[in-house]
Amino acid sequence: NIVDTCAGIKDYNARNTCTYETSLKNKGVNNCLLLRSDAKLRNSCIAQVALDTNNSKACKSIIRIERILTAECISAVALSTNEPERCEDIFPDIEYYRCFSDIGVKYGSIDVCGLAKRKNMKLLSYPTKFYCYKDYATQKKDPSACSRITASVFRAECEAAAAAE
Repeated sequence: NIVDTCAGIKDYNARNTCTYETSLKNKGVNNCLLLRSDAKLRNSCIAQVALDTNNSKACKSIIRIERILTAECISAVALSTNEPERCEDIFPDIEYYRCFSDIGVKYGSIDVCGLAKRKNMKLLSYPTKFYCYKDYATQKKDPSACSRITASVFRAECEAAAAAE
């Protein structure tokens, strides 16, 4: 029990370190939540346990103002499990399409970009898959991947980015 293991430690930092390490060892997100006084350590704990247990739902325990960290947590689980459908739980636009492109790059399939259910994003003007194709092409340094982009201006941007060193 984490309370029995760490509660008796008087030093604040040592108690937090004990709680963090015990939470990781026991793979318990609820234990991470005991790190209330140290948000950075708590969020790090939650993200690590989520990744260790392939549980992207645990990422939602990260405090709401940390939307990017929550997105990165979900993306890391999606990437490690090769389950692009988990990316659908990501809300910031850029992290959303990058989740798909990172999976595509890791597993060698640009087709993952077409799996995004959100066809358009709030802050970006082109379809989601276009940004994914561009990110894939840039990471792979493969301008031919840009051929799937039908908007000529954005396709040219993609080709330039993919060809850049």
